[in-house]
Amino acid sequence: MRQVASLEVHRAGVSALIALVVLTGDAAARPGEPAAPAAGRVIAGLEEPLVSTRPTSTEEDRSLDLAIAAFRIAAARTSSDGPIHLVLLARFVEGHPSSGWNAAVLANLGISYYRGGYFARALDCWQAAWAAGRDATDPRARALVDRTLGELAGLHARLGHVDELEKLFEDVGGRALGEPAAKAMAAARDAATTMRHDPGLAYRGGPNALKALLLARRAASDSVAFLDKERSVRRGFSLLQLAGLADRAGLRYRLIHREPGQAVPVPSVIHWNVNHFATIVAVRDGGYLVKDSTPGAGTDELWVRQAAIDSEASGFFLVPEDVSQDPRWREATAAEASRIYAAATPRRATASRTAPVRLLKASSNIDLIRTGSQVRSM
Repeated sequence: MRQVASLEVHRAGVSALIALVVLTGDAAARPGEPAAPAAGRVIAGLEEPLVSTRPTSTEEDRSLDLAIAAFRIAAARTSSDGPIHLVLLARFVEGHPSSGWNAAVLANLGISYYRGGYFARALDCWQAAWAAGRDATDPRARALVDRTLGELAGLHARLGHVDELEKLFEDVGGRALGEPAAKAMAAARDAATTMRHDPGLAYRGGPNALKALLLARRAASDSVAFLDKERSVRRGFSLLQLAGLADRAGLRYRLIHREPGQAVPVPSVIHWNVNHFATIVAVRDGGYLVKDSTPGAGTDELWVRQAAIDSEASGFFLVPEDVSQDPRWREATAAEASRIYAAATPRRATASRTAPVRLLKASSNIDLIRTGSQVRSM
């Protein structure tokens, strides 16, 4: 009961901070002093400095500073069990859809979401950041936008999204990129070429995830070597095909569907909403270690919280029979498993001005409804 009460107090506190940002944002949106170049902000907890991609007004700057102050307070109070504090920065973008600060805010949100395992949100943020900052001329702003492009292309490449990559390459055109971003884009182009011309090699996320699961269970390396020879079609492997490979490996398993809030199976093969397989190999202190050996991933391990799994996973898992079972899981049907693919057509990211609103609603356990200048916490 104490934990529940503490959580409600915490949510109420974050809600009050959000309300303050919204109300100030409403005031800041009214005409005021002329726009002028804005100094950057270096914020603990954000990987990149906040730099404007075009002149901003004094009111915009003040509203951003308020959002930053609220972000710092919320980040100090928030457990690592979900990106509740990020909603404060997302709220700034929603309230100021044309602000020169938005590219930097969205770029940092994308990085934070990616680090937490919120892959779909990261894609949306980076796509919107590129749209907001592509015309920046300030060297610091261009460097930030270049990094955003590199991150966006890298994640699409990691997830096998060749159609999205080719659209991005066309959109970027002949833009001159800084060295790190140029290397990231070149690697993404190489990956896209492999996806188009050698899909059997490119789309091996399923067998790689199953192999990681078996090795986590201390299977002999020679007993799983056959998985290295498996080749895919353009669509990638289905969950049903992975089950067939698990049969060949002698693994007794279940294909299950898990609802948010139910126990997370450890170890298991997880299917993400972005159409990608990975492996949950361990749990510690409320965090889950996800292993992903996709080439070009940069790192093959990521610690995520259950909130991220609840939000980003499709719900379908391949689970060894001897893993602790949650009676609330249901069996996945063969028809369902045959439709669960890696490297299929991804959910479309959007660069429209409505993106921050959707990101905001997805960013918090608090359901916020805005009516004029009023904010209610449901």
